[in-house]
Amino acid sequence: MRRAITILVVFTLAAMASWSASAQENKADADLKEPTEPSAADKPGDEKNLFQNLKVELLDLDRLREEVDQKLVGEPVRMTVEQCVQQALKSNQDILIAGYGIAMSDADLMAARGDFDPALELSAKHTDTARPASAQIQNFSGGNVVNIQSRLQDYQLALRGRTWVGTQYSFGFNVSRERSTFIRDPVTFAPLTNYTADWTLALTQPLLRGMGTKSNLVRLKRAKNNQKISDAQAELILMTTIGEVVKSYWDLVGAVEQLKVRQRALDNAVRVQRINEQRFELGTAAELEVFQAKAGVAARQSDLVTARTFVLDAEDLLKTRMGLMNETGDLLSGANIIPVDSPLIHDPEYDLDTSMRTAIERRPDVISAQLAIENADLSLKASRNDLFPQLDLSTSFGRNALEIDGRDIFNGLGDDSHRTWTIGAVASVPLGNRTARGNYQRNKLFLRQEEQRLIKVKQNAMLGVRTAIHAMVSNRILVESTKQARVLEEVNVEAEEKRLRIGVTTAQNVLLKQEDLTAAQAREVRAQVDFERSQIDLHVSEGTLLEKMNIIYDAPDYGDAPGFFESLGRIDTDK
Repeated sequence: MRRAITILVVFTLAAMASWSASAQENKADADLKEPTEPSAADKPGDEKNLFQNLKVELLDLDRLREEVDQKLVGEPVRMTVEQCVQQALKSNQDILIAGYGIAMSDADLMAARGDFDPALELSAKHTDTARPASAQIQNFSGGNVVNIQSRLQDYQLALRGRTWVGTQYSFGFNVSRERSTFIRDPVTFAPLTNYTADWTLALTQPLLRGMGTKSNLVRLKRAKNNQKISDAQAELILMTTIGEVVKSYWDLVGAVEQLKVRQRALDNAVRVQRINEQRFELGTAAELEVFQAKAGVAARQSDLVTARTFVLDAEDLLKTRMGLMNETGDLLSGANIIPVDSPLIHDPEYDLDTSMRTAIERRPDVISAQLAIENADLSLKASRNDLFPQLDLSTSFGRNALEIDGRDIFNGLGDDSHRTWTIGAVASVPLGNRTARGNYQRNKLFLRQEEQRLIKVKQNAMLGVRTAIHAMVSNRILVESTKQARVLEEVNVEAEEKRLRIGVTTAQNVLLKQEDLTAAQAREVRAQVDFERSQIDLHVSEGTLLEKMNIIYDAPDYGDAPGFFESLGRIDTDK
């Protein structure tokens, strides 16, 4: 019985498998045949059945935008280009850092001038000596002198320095007071005190190495040039930064205008949607066109959100370049900048040759390169002087006095018979002189390198001018061409919407025309902004931006160097 049931189950499973395979083959054959006429419920033209389960409602983004505005948008602040520039002059970090460079170059110049400051030296010395007397002295004194004692107080005052031509000078005055075992009255043998004084004026003049201003004023002249270089570099940073601020302002203006373009595009799409809804209610349009119009509105909503993000990004960039911080100075200000100025389109006046000559004369990087050549030439001349052997001529003259009574010591200095003078020369020739020769060769090559660098800087300056002029001319033409294209696209959209109202065209065609209009409007805005940016680039390339914008920059006051008497005491390094 169990066996019979097993056989029956096997046959049943085999039959079911056979039936399933047959059904699969019949379905495949049916797919190869001509399609049958669809039922009325499945006909594409029956839109009621097609869209009965498809109900799409557009999102209301107003509430979402309000929530975002509360978090991202602060107090509105209306600002012009000039106001943004003034804010950057006060708060931009690059400009403030450049101001430190100017102040440090002034400090370097002061330090270089200090090489020729005279030095005043004061010294006081007390010496107390006691040593055993020799056998001869003991025998001579009859055994009365066992120890030799000496006490000496010595006071010195000296003034030393160096002149611009290398002359080293010193004036010294010395007074000493001495008591000793052997300083006694020749009659009474009572202990006496000797007072001595002398003054000496000494001069040393190099005749070869180290002689003249070319060797001794190198550091001072280099410091003066470095001061000018710092001014030029600060001007370059200032000009570049202000140019970026102005361009960021126009970028924000462009972003705001692009937002308006996207808002108009959304309004146009909403109008098309309403037209199609009215036509659908009148029975002159299919429901598919309503859904196409809704799809267009949804796409424009996304574009509007993206454009709003671009506005926020452009605003943050402008705030950063202005250095616009909050009250604590820790975070970027949350103020909402409302640009007031609009692009001013006009036919620019320019002359390529004049602009290139102006760039060569005015650009701070060209001026810095020229000053770098002067510094290299100073170093070369100084190293040329170091090739010479050393030959110094020295002379000194002085007077001295020796008195028992200290009150007469200064009178004794007036005695012409107590004088000392010397004259001499010192010569030194380094064998091989490789250090000086190597330095001279390096400075000669460095001068040539700086001359080549100047040529490169001038080439870059002329290229920048040409590029800026080409961009300005092209952008001016683009402003007009994009304006014409925008006007034509407006006519096309208006005509296509009229055709839609009478049912001659579809919503999809109107949306495509509107997309072309939006693109034309966006290109027009971009061309206007690029025209303003190209003018700024030209002024920066010429080195005339600060002059064109009437900007007078006063570096912040970083404080003065400590005074002479203040430097002798304790200095607060926190100030």
